Amino acid sequence: MAYVKIGSYPNARRLVALAPELRPIPGPEIRYTTMHQAEIRSAYYPHLLGVFPSDEWIKCFLSVIWHNGSIEPHQDGDTQLGGQRCQLVLQTNPDCWMLHGGVWQQLEEDGIYTMDPLVPHASINWGHQPRVFFVVDVIPPAPDARESS
Repeated sequence: MAYVKIGSYPNARRLVALAPELRPIPGPEIRYTTMHQAEIRSAYYPHLLGVFPSDEWIKCFLSVIWHNGSIEPHQDGDTQLGGQRCQLVLQTNPDCWMLHGGVWQQLEEDGIYTMDPLVPHASINWGHQPRVFFVVDVIPPAPDARESS
């Protein structure tokens, strides 16, 4: 199991500016931030139409890991309706690593990846720059009727 790259979004870093509340939070006790606000969806949706396998978003959020921060190993059982989890790497650095199903990876900035949220996964950022991912669960497009015949 691993993150699978399914595409790219050139110059994704410019989308970080769509979330002005992303600013460094002082103090070592803050390791990561997740933002689920409706404003995140309204800010990103128009820019990302056609980018993911479906434009029907179940939910979306920003995930930020600050300098020397981490997200502990966990599983997300909250994907609904058989949704598919996609991640767009808005900002990363060479000292940021992702773990998925026992496989460590470095994901490319501008890359669009899928992953299974039911498989244990984690992240760590030893770099000086925040790691920022846009995460969206989409309803996969229905298989083409012609393919099933």
